[in-house]
Amino acid sequence: MASIFPSHDKDSWLSRVQKELPEGMSLQDLQIQKPLFTHDGLAFPDENDAVTGYLDVHPWQISASFSDADAGLILEALQMGAEAIAINLNEDLDPAELLMNVRLDFITSAFNLAECSGDYQSKFLEYIHKNYRQGLGERLILASGLTDQTNASFPEGFFLILDWCGFDLEAMQNINEAMRAHLDLCRGRYFVNVTLSDDFYTEVAKLRALRLWFHQLTADLYAQESKLYILATPATQQEDFNHALIRFTYAGLAGLLGGADFISLMPWSNEKQNEARLAQNIQHLFKEESHLDLFRDPFAGSFFMEQLTAGMVASMNGVK
Repeated sequence: MASIFPSHDKDSWLSRVQKELPEGMSLQDLQIQKPLFTHDGLAFPDENDAVTGYLDVHPWQISASFSDADAGLILEALQMGAEAIAINLNEDLDPAELLMNVRLDFITSAFNLAECSGDYQSKFLEYIHKNYRQGLGERLILASGLTDQTNASFPEGFFLILDWCGFDLEAMQNINEAMRAHLDLCRGRYFVNVTLSDDFYTEVAKLRALRLWFHQLTADLYAQESKLYILATPATQQEDFNHALIRFTYAGLAGLLGGADFISLMPWSNEKQNEARLAQNIQHLFKEESHLDLFRDPFAGSFFMEQLTAGMVASMNGVK
């Protein structure tokens, strides 16, 4: 049966496109290398041509976390394009062996030392100072959690680790009370692990609300030294891995658009290296094909998202 659609090929398509272009423009002008607009009244490019919105969001980086950290896994993740790593340390891990051949001065690294003694923390810092005499600045994030001894002593310069799972009133109350209660202890420096559900828009709003509420909390006391890092992780489910990759894509996109600094779609482990590599590749699609790293707070000005965010912030402020 003859087709009712006209025949076409690439040359004829290019010819039609050329005719539609405004006078003086060529096909080369369609090769877009930067954001499509320079100013829309709500978002605007910074000096690096990144589009920024209302919230102060850090540049997002392709991230890798580890459930079984060892030097081989870390190097594998970095070879697969990770730009940032997040590692939970314990006293069985020797810093020299764990970070063998890893150049921390080329990546961003977050270390959770909540399960480590003061002696181990000193040993780890000694290793860092010995190997990076010029310092790592903001490339190094050291964090610790709440313990029975936290109120008596909290490591200077460390970030306080908090967990936020769920978006109901109780979850908001827990994160609210924890941040308020320990504001002076950590001087407004938080590292929040956020578990993402499958509710896309709610999770975007939750991350935006957390960052907005953080700025309100610290604006008067620790505006200069306060800082918030967010590690977004999809909720764990028993499912087929191919289905999980689809869910990881939605969750990762929610984390990125919500302003997460790090996204861990699946932790690296010796048993599931290939699965972790495929999950990390989703972040490469976000950055290399969609160029979403150029945008900060892209939902700024969206009535629906701003209303949802404001409602969550109001709920958090209403909890005393």
